Amino acid sequence: MKAAQESVRSWTGQVPVRAQTTAKLSDRAAGITPSVTGAGGAMRVTVTASGGCRGW
Repeated sequence: MKAAQESVRSWTGQVPVRAQTTAKLSDRAAGITPSVTGAGGAMRVTVTASGGCRGW
């Protein structure tokens, strides 16, 4: 029983660090906006982090 309690304490102690790591990853992913150019440069499409598409 003591080993199980220690395991739970260890896991719960990691929650703030994991939450911070997740927030940082989310911020990095939000900045990703891949683009592709085709048709000899006549067309470019960009996908925003929220999933929207822009083209010109």
